[in-house]
Amino acid sequence: SDMAIPWVAPVRHILEAMNYLNFDLDVIQVGCLVTPLPVIKYAFRAAGAFLFIGLVLLVHVVRVLFSRQRREKTIAQAFREKNVALVAAVGNVFVMFLTPMVVASILPLTCVMHPNDKRTVQAYPIILCNYSGDHIGFVVIGLVCMAAPLGFVA
Repeated sequence: SDMAIPWVAPVRHILEAMNYLNFDLDVIQVGCLVTPLPVIKYAFRAAGAFLFIGLVLLVHVVRVLFSRQRREKTIAQAFREKNVALVAAVGNVFVMFLTPMVVASILPLTCVMHPNDKRTVQAYPIILCNYSGDHIGFVVIGLVCMAAPLGFVA
């Protein structure tokens, strides 16, 4: 699935850092501690941006609740005033994770044929491309996670 190109030092380091945006559990080598199911690995990869958006929301709520200016206002007024910052932050997260989300969403649809006439998901060779069992779970997760990038682009 990945091409091996011998990049020089500055570009190689940037690409390695960008690899973390994929939320691929193999990048952080979780397999050393526990072996997650392929569906769990894929769900984390496909929905990783939503976890990051949750973190942005948590930071926003803490910032609004504990800001100095909030003491003179109601909570609703404080949130209304900081709403623009939240929308901008979530928009930036979507821009940053747009390509990884789309790539992760279409992973269940990229199948490879084997000599025994069976097709498997290219990134997860243990999963058969037969739209049943684990593969249908992959496809459903991919379609649900594709709604966010499509909504953002539209």
